[in-house]
Amino acid sequence: MPQLPTLLLLILLAPLLTGAALPLALAAPRQPLGATPACPRLYYGDPAALLAALPMADYACTEELAAALRPQARQQHVAALLALAQHGHDPRAQRNALRTLGRIAASPPQTHAYELLRRTYGAAMQSLAVEMLLTQNDNFLLQDAVWLLDAFYFPSFGAAPALEAVAHHPAHAPALRYRAASSRARLVAARPGALHTHDYAFIQAGLASADAGVRTAAANAVAHLRPEQQAGHTPQLSAALRTAWHHEPPLSLAADPPDARASNQFTFAESSPTSLSARVAIARARDHLDGHGQQHEEDIRHTYTSLALPHTFVGTKISLHSNMPLAQRHTLLTEAETTLAALATLLGPDLAQPLADASTPRLTIFIFERQGIFRDYMRAFTNFSVDVDGIYAEQSATIYTYQRSATQSANTLAESLRHEVAHHYAATHLFPGDWHRPGYHTEPKGWADEGLAELAAGWGPSGFLPRQAQLGRLCARAHLPPLTPLLARREGYDHFGHFDYDAAWAFTFYMAHDQPAALRRLYAAYRDGSYRLVHWETIAGLSLPATEEAWHDALRAWCN
Repeated sequence: MPQLPTLLLLILLAPLLTGAALPLALAAPRQPLGATPACPRLYYGDPAALLAALPMADYACTEELAAALRPQARQQHVAALLALAQHGHDPRAQRNALRTLGRIAASPPQTHAYELLRRTYGAAMQSLAVEMLLTQNDNFLLQDAVWLLDAFYFPSFGAAPALEAVAHHPAHAPALRYRAASSRARLVAARPGALHTHDYAFIQAGLASADAGVRTAAANAVAHLRPEQQAGHTPQLSAALRTAWHHEPPLSLAADPPDARASNQFTFAESSPTSLSARVAIARARDHLDGHGQQHEEDIRHTYTSLALPHTFVGTKISLHSNMPLAQRHTLLTEAETTLAALATLLGPDLAQPLADASTPRLTIFIFERQGIFRDYMRAFTNFSVDVDGIYAEQSATIYTYQRSATQSANTLAESLRHEVAHHYAATHLFPGDWHRPGYHTEPKGWADEGLAELAAGWGPSGFLPRQAQLGRLCARAHLPPLTPLLARREGYDHFGHFDYDAAWAFTFYMAHDQPAALRRLYAAYRDGSYRLVHWETIAGLSLPATEEAWHDALRAWCN
């Protein structure tokens, strides 16, 4: 009998090796397949049809196919996905299979899908990811392999050599190298006991790397060492950090163009760490080993902020920091203030007062001169995503955004600012509690939060106006977005995934113009804690089917 490849043998034997982990009680009953409005067909009849559509699907369609398949996933479907991931005819098919496997692995514990991916096929999944790291070259495919190991099979210590190989490969895109190095650094923190010889070698090699992202990850590993890991290594690590610090170039403001090494690998300009991120990570590591607070980090934060945001303009309730001329700062400050007033008018006097549990701090706005500086600052000094148009940090009541060109974003600076101002209004007037506290996400609120923010982005002297780019994308869809999944959607909001901002804007815009009293009742229910998705019709005083029909009629009218 010819020998089978190790990975294929693992896939075939997985159910036999770990079948005891799948008691019959976990076999979920068949459920209707979910809608897939971003795909060529709104509904697919069975899992086989979903799998057949997967190889050529785009990102949004892949997410919907995975969501529809997840509750139906069985061993034969997982085996088919593993085979597609390993032998797909092109990187897109392989990536789509990997992402779908990840979405199934994200199923809640004690479900059939969770048991399949985490236990029955756990060894096969890890072997597949490691094999891809060692043999594949597509950067997106490799990033998904790192994601699988990090998100669902951590700590996978056996993957450490493969992660290091990707991190130190000079031909790989810098964003991928950083992701692989960061995953490797997390393994240092996860390994119990004293600092392992291989982990020490990774740190030393990483600090000496020519790639800023790899240096950043290695320094972050030092910043999280436990006392038993530092023991016997502190002098050598301190010396390596000082050497790395002195080799970093002087502080400067990053340019916008992406690293040339990534230009032929990515279909969009994905950013990666610069020397600023490395220098800040080294500062944190030095603070950690010195044991004297955050002096090195705070020094560099103050120096860089003064360089990037030299001017401050203070209003009644808002402070704006930027390097823009005075007149432009005044215009944007006024934009923020009038947006807050417009939201208060839209939602009515009952929702105009701050929440009882809100401290209503002064809103601080950072507007960076260009996208590269924004991304550099956010990556170095915060834990937020950087490849976005803006961020609202609830705990500090701070908005971060940047000046941009039309080629960098479909949203103008003013639109992004108004969007984030709406998040501030929602956090202080509509949604009690804190994003990170238990219970805050019990009821889905993505449509209400992002819909209001997108509505505010379109505000102007004539009121809340249609947003032409969003409307154009909606009109180009093969299917109108269904309402019930939108109201329940968590992906891209409080769950990992892709949120449907365009549909959220369109529905909130419709409600604001055609059902303003119902919209206010819904936000009032969020505010007083009585909102329940299952009671949406009672709270709104509307029928869901009738509301969806009226909304779709409005969409058709807007598109014609």
